[in-house]
Amino acid sequence: MERGFFESGLRIDNLIRFNYFNIMLVGLGGGIYYRYGNYAFPTFNENSAYRLRLKFSF
Repeated sequence: MERGFFESGLRIDNLIRFNYFNIMLVGLGGGIYYRYGNYAFPTFNENSAYRLRLKFSF
């Protein structure tokens, strides 16, 4: 790890948000992260990570 591990990304929360039976709010979002630098893999797909986010608020 002396050469550094680099990863950046973009995340969007509450892209879709709705009220669930007047009990709680449910939010749906997602993000993409990308690895680069000395420890990167050869292809774009190997360096990409996709995330789906589900958020509950009472």
